[in-house]
Amino acid sequence: MKKLSFTIISVMILMLLMIPAAHAAGDDINPVVAGFTVCGNDVLDMKSLTVTKDELQAGQADIVIRINYADAPDKITGAEISLDGGNKWDVVRGKMGIFLYSFIPEEGTEYNVLVRAVTSDGRRSPAEAVVLRYNPVTNEDLIKEAMSGLAAAYRGRNVNSLMKYISKNFKDYDDFRDGIKKYFKSYKALDFTLELEKVGIEDDYSEVLFNWNKKSTPRKGKPVENSGTSSLVFAREKGTWLVVGAGGDDLFGIKQNEEKESTGALPSGTINIPHQNAFTFGNNIAIQNLTDPLADIEFDTNAILCLNGSEIYNAGTGDLSGFKTAPTAGYHGEMFNVDVLTGGIFFVKTHDGKYAKFKIINVIHENEATIEWVYQPDGTREIPGP
Repeated sequence: MKKLSFTIISVMILMLLMIPAAHAAGDDINPVVAGFTVCGNDVLDMKSLTVTKDELQAGQADIVIRINYADAPDKITGAEISLDGGNKWDVVRGKMGIFLYSFIPEEGTEYNVLVRAVTSDGRRSPAEAVVLRYNPVTNEDLIKEAMSGLAAAYRGRNVNSLMKYISKNFKDYDDFRDGIKKYFKSYKALDFTLELEKVGIEDDYSEVLFNWNKKSTPRKGKPVENSGTSSLVFAREKGTWLVVGAGGDDLFGIKQNEEKESTGALPSGTINIPHQNAFTFGNNIAIQNLTDPLADIEFDTNAILCLNGSEIYNAGTGDLSGFKTAPTAGYHGEMFNVDVLTGGIFFVKTHDGKYAKFKIINVIHENEATIEWVYQPDGTREIPGP
């Protein structure tokens, strides 16, 4: 009997020894790379990035790694980075889930950057990757290069080459592309030159003012020469400068909204206004420079602010097409903040005394607001449509 009892106890002890020890709180938390930026560019979902001289800090490229550590802050001990695709890893120090690594990039070198999180017990997260290249030019150089490319594509009547410089966020992108295609086909020769007057850059936006001259030979008729002054607004999208808006004389001598304007419809559209960006109804573009004298309204956090003497009237909610006449009174000026509520409709007396109306389609807090708008350029209060 004693021998049987001893055998049972031995088996029980052996079974207990085979049971894994209980995990301490947070031991089963898997680390995650929640943020990955290079020189201020979010590369978490990008395959490659080229940075310029302007983006370096004291000649160095800054890489910031953000780790999701909220569930077990004591378990995340650091991050690791590799610049050669994983052959060599360096430890990156930081605190509160934020880790900074800086290095001096060399021209002509391609860096296969990998980053990952590390826990106190040695576990590592899946690596996030991006191919990094360094081009020792300035953003102004790149924008001037884009302007030269636009002019060359125009002279060559090459629609595909020209559209490579136009952002998909450009107003009436499809209409513009179709209009350019028809326009090029109607001429047998185009000579186009431009002269830059000013290149202004602020963060990821640039406004370029330029004079242009065009000599065109139609397939039928006599050659025509005309000129003008225009402005283009560029945005830096995934490391590339692309045109997102136009102002002044018609873009390259072509009406941006030719088909819609021929029907007599008022300028209108739908646009995303990023957080702390402005919108000018006359030029139909979102701009980051809040001191621009043409700016009418600004989206900030969850409010619409008036700029440059413009005024706003809260008209309630409903169908935008049903609000056809701007009121004569009841507007509020620059110090009046309008809560951005989805479905809200507003009239605007612009900085230059014209009228517009818009409806809030969607709001992402501290990110962007989407509005549908109609602008009356003749100064009257009648705003039909859209």
